[in-house]
Amino acid sequence: MTELISQIKILFILTSASTMGVSDKPTGLWFEELATPYYAFLDNGASVRVGSRQPYWKRW
Repeated sequence: MTELISQIKILFILTSASTMGVSDKPTGLWFEELATPYYAFLDNGASVRVGSRQPYWKRW
């Protein structure tokens, strides 16, 4: 089973939008919603990446 998981590649895509569509409802996520599965996959040998359409910071 560990060999199979080590071949799995997982990409989490996060939103860069501050609101949902045309409404004023804010977007976002609880850190635990990302961190719990991220570390569960990582600890079991999967390759995990996190990305968004627009980065939250600029590279220098």
